[in-house]
Amino acid sequence: LYGDSPEAHRDLSAGTPWTYDAAGDGWVGTDSAGKPWACTTGQQQSPINIVTAAAATKPLANEHRAMFELGAAVSNGTNVLLVNNGASVQVSWTQTFSPKVTITVKDGQPAASGAEVRSGEKVQQVAAVPQQFHFHAHSEHLLQGHLYPMEAHLVSVIPQSSLPACPPEGCVVVTAVMFELSDDLTTGSSWLEPLFAAMPLNEGGSAYLNAGTSLDLQQLLPANQSYVSYAGSLTTPPCTEGVLWLMMLNPLKMSLQQWRRFMTAVGDYNCTLQAGSGNTTASSNSTGRRLLEREPSQGLEHNPEYPARRLRQVPGSGEQYSCKKLGAGSNFRLPQPLNGRVLRVWLDSSSSSKKPGGYLPEDAASAASAGAVAGIVVGTTLGAGLTALIGWVAYREYQKRRLKRYYKYGVSSGDMLSVQREVETQWLSAKTSNAGSGPL
Repeated sequence: LYGDSPEAHRDLSAGTPWTYDAAGDGWVGTDSAGKPWACTTGQQQSPINIVTAAAATKPLANEHRAMFELGAAVSNGTNVLLVNNGASVQVSWTQTFSPKVTITVKDGQPAASGAEVRSGEKVQQVAAVPQQFHFHAHSEHLLQGHLYPMEAHLVSVIPQSSLPACPPEGCVVVTAVMFELSDDLTTGSSWLEPLFAAMPLNEGGSAYLNAGTSLDLQQLLPANQSYVSYAGSLTTPPCTEGVLWLMMLNPLKMSLQQWRRFMTAVGDYNCTLQAGSGNTTASSNSTGRRLLEREPSQGLEHNPEYPARRLRQVPGSGEQYSCKKLGAGSNFRLPQPLNGRVLRVWLDSSSSSKKPGGYLPEDAASAASAGAVAGIVVGTTLGAGLTALIGWVAYREYQKRRLKRYYKYGVSSGDMLSVQREVETQWLSAKTSNAGSGPL
């Protein structure tokens, strides 16, 4: 049954430290009870590549879809908290309002996670209560094989009192929303702006949202709320399975500056042992680049209590380090195999916004329409050969426009491609360093 994992939302008191050095590739460790992580052994791991083709999904009936009643809270200066834990920036709030995500359940299992619900069968609705949201860059999930600059995760919990199949800590439901860069790269998200303005850039920092600022969770959702749901896992150790994912198919917009600011907030540190600190043995074994690791006391990113990492060092050595933050960071896990899981898709027909992934995006649709009209006119006079040529040119132009949208030429140090290259360089450098020197 859904939610039968006893660790679905548990506060870990001990466990193996972990980092994003290799984007989650090869996470092996144990939780507080000594139980091995599911990261490399689980069969229902997240994230995944979301494919919306009819052959890859099953429809979710309208009466069984998730209902989002998220609402808004106005900050009083102390009720909305932003925490930079080094691996993400998390936003949480006190119980000043009552947002909820309503899930349809049959026999203790959400219909959205793959359970077949036939007409007339008895079902129930349960409320998942949002606890916090945080961000990943770049995206962890892929839509139709494409990555996005950033992905937001709204983490909600179904209490055991509402669904007995859940563990005492409740069942986790994560609503994921992609962010793409605006066409001109400068038009930012008005919803992100006050959050990112208050966001602490240094690990371990925290700040409250400015008093009078509205935190409208409903605006985290796109106008067209078409989504794919599936049964998955946490995307951080211990990678516990039994998580219900609701993956929005339409992205929101953000600016390059907003994206860069978040990657700066999750940037790694380059730490060098200060001369004369520590004993001789520790100094000789600890010079050069030092890495930060997750506190072994806790390691569950989808838990509201998610602390900062700490510098690896030899206890009692007296070592002192001079640390400089790198310009950009990343906090994503590589996509995982689907392993035969059912993806259920609900298509929102109430909005006039563009259709979700699996259909042509807005610019491609307009280009295709224009190309079709031109093809008819030209085809009647110059023949099918020229029509095909025009179609090919239009397709190439669309591909170039799509590429520019995400990677914008790659000619200046401040554009997206350069930032992405910097992230990849750091990752590869860290991976190479670890492979050569062994565990720190």
